[in-house]
Amino acid sequence: MYNLLSDKLDRFEKEIRRGRNKIFAKIMSSAFTLASSTLKISRPYIHTDNLKRFKESLEGMLSEI
Repeated sequence: MYNLLSDKLDRFEKEIRRGRNKIFAKIMSSAFTLASSTLKISRPYIHTDNLKRFKESLEGMLSEI
C-alpha cells in the first residue's frame, strides 16, 4: 500500500513545504518592511552608538544570507 501512495505522499509533502515557505517569506518580508519604516521614523531619536550596533547586527545577518 505504501508503495502505491509514496509518490503522492512525497508530492503532498513538497506542496506543504512550499506553502509553508511562502507564508514564512511573506511574514519575514512584512517584518523587515515594518522594521525599516520604524527605523526611518525613529532614526533622529536613536543614539549614534546604538545605530552603529544596529548596523553591525545587520551586516552579520547579511553575511548569513
